[in-house]
Amino acid sequence: MSGDLLEIRGLSVSHAGAFALRAVDLDIHAGAKLAVIGESGSGKTTLALSLAGLLPPEALVEGRVDWPGLDRAPLTGRDMGLVFQDPAASFNPVIPVGEQVVEGARRYLGLGRKAAHELARNLLERVRIPEPEAALAAYAHQFSGGQLQRIAIAAAIAARPRLLIADEATSALDTVVQASIVALLEELVREEGMTLVFITHDLALASNLADTIAVLKDGILVETGPTDQVLVSPANPYTRRLLDAQIDLSAPRLVGEAC
Repeated sequence: MSGDLLEIRGLSVSHAGAFALRAVDLDIHAGAKLAVIGESGSGKTTLALSLAGLLPPEALVEGRVDWPGLDRAPLTGRDMGLVFQDPAASFNPVIPVGEQVVEGARRYLGLGRKAAHELARNLLERVRIPEPEAALAAYAHQFSGGQLQRIAIAAAIAARPRLLIADEATSALDTVVQASIVALLEELVREEGMTLVFITHDLALASNLADTIAVLKDGILVETGPTDQVLVSPANPYTRRLLDAQIDLSAPRLVGEAC
């Protein structure tokens, strides 16, 4: 389909005979902000790892993930940037973060040391790390969780990927920091013209960020559609249950009455 960045057809993934994904069909449009929603064990992270080509070698994969318009195999770190739940796990503790932020850009864009240093400083400034020049020489343990997640985002976008995958990138952070990270992701995706796949179990965050929602249950894609449509008039009972579980008496109303 014209305008698609990714076309996923019949994607199934199993581990030791147990399915993590079952026959997923999904189009991800260029420039879209897609939130993938579901409970723990629903297959969200397996989908993210499938897109990034990072499944373990023992995983049995059927189906395909196509990149229309890309005349070569996609490269993780170049065509795809990834941000994971635990930012500390994304960094080598004995290498300054500045070197790690631009590792992908140096590899794929052929930057020299001076250009890489300038890019790293600009990226840290862009994700609002205080004193970015000094921060380049600091180590991961010297930053707060929120700051380190911002640095992980800087590293993920350093090579200007077409797709940014954020897998539960805010779930380990407190509510205020979560909101700031989501706002940063939205800003960077808009400015860079990237496509975003935002993996989360938090419908409130998804509703503020995504223009499209895909819902997974037990590895099956049960619903996908525009965010307003899914929130106001979910087509699948499971989506309705997720929405009902999200809302308490003090929360603003997210779901209208079905027509």
